[in-house]
Amino acid sequence: MPKTVNEHVITMSNSLKSGNFDEFIQIERDYYDSFIKTTEDPQHYFDCYRRIESLVGKYGDFLFNASHASGFNHSPQMHDDKVCFFLPSLDNDFAHIEFLYDLLFEHSPHAKRKFFVAGFSKHPDRIVSGYLADLVARRHISIWPVHFSHAGVLGFIRNLLKSRVGLLVVYSVPTLLGALGRGFNINRTIWIPTKFPIPIFPEIQRRLCSTPPVHGSTKKDRNVIWNQLPVSAFPSHRVPKFIAGGRSRAKLISINREEKIANPEFLLTVTRILKENSSVVFYWTGREENKSVTDYFFKAGVITQTRFIGWVDVSRTIGEFDIFLDTNLLSGTVAARAFSSGMPTVLSRGAHTWVEVHEKRISEVFGESVLRATLCDSNIDYAAEVTRLIRSETYYLARADLQRQIASECFFDTRRMYEEYMRVIGEMIEN
Repeated sequence: MPKTVNEHVITMSNSLKSGNFDEFIQIERDYYDSFIKTTEDPQHYFDCYRRIESLVGKYGDFLFNASHASGFNHSPQMHDDKVCFFLPSLDNDFAHIEFLYDLLFEHSPHAKRKFFVAGFSKHPDRIVSGYLADLVARRHISIWPVHFSHAGVLGFIRNLLKSRVGLLVVYSVPTLLGALGRGFNINRTIWIPTKFPIPIFPEIQRRLCSTPPVHGSTKKDRNVIWNQLPVSAFPSHRVPKFIAGGRSRAKLISINREEKIANPEFLLTVTRILKENSSVVFYWTGREENKSVTDYFFKAGVITQTRFIGWVDVSRTIGEFDIFLDTNLLSGTVAARAFSSGMPTVLSRGAHTWVEVHEKRISEVFGESVLRATLCDSNIDYAAEVTRLIRSETYYLARADLQRQIASECFFDTRRMYEEYMRVIGEMIEN
């Protein structure tokens, strides 16, 4: 396997020239795992994907030629009432699948428009994801497992054409985004990112996102068209009401992937908090203990105030801690669940938080001052907010109550989210 960015790009190029498409797909996946997702920063994502845009597009041309070859039996007419979501993997219940579940569960199994969920899977004969299994059982959503190979991808494209699918939605990670779009139909492909809405693969012009799009290094949108829509979750997915305990030492926690926690600005802010509050302990999570995080805390002299606790169950864990520290670049559903439980949750403006998604509604209902109080504009403000929560029980309890009110008003209207998404998807299909 290549070891550097340049080696990955060169190997992908050589794979295309030699027709070794299985290797191309594998290297593209490793490029994401080894380089792109290791730094959770929109500019980093943009720069990395720019390096491979043309290569992925060329692979899409191969897919188009093969899937539209003479002798292959498919209908040239699209069916406007068929929509297929493509996921990077069907074999988990990560946050983006939970969000998709909340969206599609509102869809009636008797509705005219039919949805399919496809994605790479190591288990073609069974559904590993509990959320997807429930959509099959209760909403009659069809699942299309795709083998992680060129034959699998080509078979998927042919299946889309043969089934006359009207719209392909590449969902979450833009795995082979440009290739799938070119191989199927550029004008019938959209992207819904669940991380950074950045203008990569501009031939896929239309996208849906929940937070304002992030422009690339050119500061232009590259003619990409964004539709910003709300996010919501089922009330049943709420964490039970958080109850503050009389703990002698405040316990701070960040439930995130280690790549997000390893962000230098976030680590600097946490260190500032720990040095200003010597009695508190910061707990952090991840699939594995990131050495750069522990080395940072050791050199900063706060290692004794930190604990790595691995991967945790959110619902069971939140009640054991006092304050949730969200990372400063990319928020998510876990922070939203902590926030809605009433657990004081400190958020950064610009991190794609649910508070920002519902910013207009929060300002209208609760006032601009409340909005400012729930979003920190700088690392210094962030540290000061945490310290205030640690030292003032009155403020702590008021903040907990305010969060519950905001969440109840804004975070759990899945019907509205569904209707907005269906409206925009319908418009995209018609146009």
